[in-house]
Amino acid sequence: MTDKTVMMAAIFFILLVLGIGYLQRKKIPVIQMLGRLVARLLVAAVALYLLNQFGSFIDFRLAINPITVAVTGILGIPGLLSLILIKYFIVQ
Repeated sequence: MTDKTVMMAAIFFILLVLGIGYLQRKKIPVIQMLGRLVARLLVAAVALYLLNQFGSFIDFRLAINPITVAVTGILGIPGLLSLILIKYFIVQ
């Protein structure tokens, strides 16, 4: 595996562990939790779309796929900023 693949797998694993830990600390009913998750994922998809629309002016695009939507949806603005930084410093 390449270094980028290993780094992305490590970042995904850390985010997964943090997400599981967060869900274990909160005692939220499952239906309510799933509703919030779906709403956050929809907002994340819209945020990524808007970022791509405004980023096209400076030739910056971020892929809209299940991983980027999940990271942005679960982590919010810090997740979006981390994806932007990863794209800018690691991928390019």
